[in-house]
Amino acid sequence: MGGEAEATRKAVREHVELTHRDPEVLKAADVLVEILGKVLAGAGLREAIFAHGSDWLSRRTAEKWLREPDDLVIGQRVSPACYITDALPASLYLAWKYADDFEAGLVANTNLGGDNCHRGAVIGALLGAAAGSGQIPGRFCDGLHDGAALRRQVNCLAATRTEHLPFSTRAVL
Repeated sequence: MGGEAEATRKAVREHVELTHRDPEVLKAADVLVEILGKVLAGAGLREAIFAHGSDWLSRRTAEKWLREPDDLVIGQRVSPACYITDALPASLYLAWKYADDFEAGLVANTNLGGDNCHRGAVIGALLGAAAGSGQIPGRFCDGLHDGAALRRQVNCLAATRTEHLPFSTRAVL
């Protein structure tokens, strides 16, 4: 991991450690930083998941689960609860399965219940990074309180951070 990517990983760890010091949670944060970095640099989401998240979800497992309904995978194969040992594999699986359809991935996650807010944040970040803002339905942002101001702030932040992030080679927002 290069200097800027390492600085990003360190900043994420510092924030996560404010509330979670469990080594597995920190390992999961590292994995997400790595996957997001690779996707923002142009790697395919599915490939990045298996290249950097294989300790949490293997290609073989994902392909096996693909033959099963989502509610069987997230409910019987892994718990729908927030425990990181189940939540990250569940999030990676749904992001992998729906890598080409941002909306379907978020809707599927929402309908699964359980700790869908936590999974939704992870899945939304992964699918959003892969899709870019042009593929995110406007209605997902339009109804937010002060949505236009939020989008301007995020776009401004993304524009100023893009030049400093080694893995951010295309605008996501």
